[in-house]
Amino acid sequence: LSLRSKNRKTAKIRLTTECTFDEYLQNLKFLLEVSKGKSVSIDGIGEGENFDFDTPAEEITGEISYTEKICELLQKLHVSKKVEVKEFTSEEMDDLYYLYKALIKKEKFTANTELESVIGKCNVGPLQFLMIRYVDDDGQITYQDGFDTKSVRCEMSDLQDNRYPTSIYGRLKKEHFLSFDNIYYPEIIRSVKEVEYSSFHGNLVNCLILEMLDAYDESPNAELLDTTVKISQWLYEQEENAIYFLNMMQTIRRQREFTADEKSLIMDFRSKENDNFMLAGYAAVLGNSDDYQYYLGKLEEKQRSSFLMYPITNLMKEG
Repeated sequence: LSLRSKNRKTAKIRLTTECTFDEYLQNLKFLLEVSKGKSVSIDGIGEGENFDFDTPAEEITGEISYTEKICELLQKLHVSKKVEVKEFTSEEMDDLYYLYKALIKKEKFTANTELESVIGKCNVGPLQFLMIRYVDDDGQITYQDGFDTKSVRCEMSDLQDNRYPTSIYGRLKKEHFLSFDNIYYPEIIRSVKEVEYSSFHGNLVNCLILEMLDAYDESPNAELLDTTVKISQWLYEQEENAIYFLNMMQTIRRQREFTADEKSLIMDFRSKENDNFMLAGYAAVLGNSDDYQYYLGKLEEKQRSSFLMYPITNLMKEG
């Protein structure tokens, strides 16, 4: 891109894509102002002069409009990951615009092949999203952000094929929390708490808590941990059993030191326990290495291998 002043002085501007979409948008708006004949100073030339710009203002305006749509999409998807424009091919930019039309403009699409309604991952360049695809009876396709699910109701079945309402996020795994870029934690909390409690839903949420803790231990994230604390506290409020209590305590332990009342409650629970598996867990939560090794040594090999797979063991790796 080049500028030429009335005095035939010229300057070159390189529009870089080595920047975020927000930064790229601001750069484009700067160029638009320059193209309208605004006064500019670049490396000492042209100060106070008006320049002619070799790129039509309409072309820059179009690029601004396009980039604004991409920024709006990324904001709607709660993308906090820093990605640069250069990381996307032209085809991937088209994919982002496709998502803009689907999620922001609520457009429907028709597929050339037969598709099914499904929830799954959608990769666009360095970004990975959880998305829901709906296909109606007429073959019309709509897409929905996988973390915008207030209208979604989910049921799962047990081994006897009994069906229970539960959260759509009950099957999320550690790798999902580490890879999805559109995670919206308030929606996970809402979805979990909205479902009427059942032992099936409780067990599923308990597994979700463990997956979240595993993800946190690998890649600490304050919002992830805060969400896990809130979900674990809610679960214990629904049923005050020892497993839910222990997992709530190990979640809190990652966030802060225990209060005197919390320590007292842990001791009360521990005094009623005679299962070495659980006693090893209480020792880990309290950071008591000697007790931890003692109860761990009391477990049979299969039990010990199982115990060591749980994130509670990470508490003993801190030291």
